[in-house]
Amino acid sequence: MARLNRWPVAMVFVLVSSLTLAGCGRDGLGEARQACGLAQKGIALIQKSQKPGTTAAEADQLQRQARSAFLRAVGPAARATSANGRWNSLMTTLQLSRHGAITNVVPTLTRQCKSILSDSYLY
Repeated sequence: MARLNRWPVAMVFVLVSSLTLAGCGRDGLGEARQACGLAQKGIALIQKSQKPGTTAAEADQLQRQARSAFLRAVGPAARATSANGRWNSLMTTLQLSRHGAITNVVPTLTRQCKSILSDSYLY
């Protein structure tokens, strides 16, 4: 029988273990910031829809685009929540944009994303 050298096996074990533990340590901040980038685009569209002189048809189109931006942000927010449960409120707020008046989520998203995108973010 061939004798297996223990060093290569030990090195592979250490490498696999370190990669696994590195994945567990992710905090999801990058994904949360990505979600907020998309949410900010939606917020800007909503603000544009509320400007004087915007027709009802234009406002409706802009709000549909904003809802789409919020829904695209759910994916990164969900990944952030999977990495760390503290991002659950961001994901929940984005999911609420599916139901009811989309303008209802703007104040909360604005505050959440202002904090998340700040350089001094501390959660």
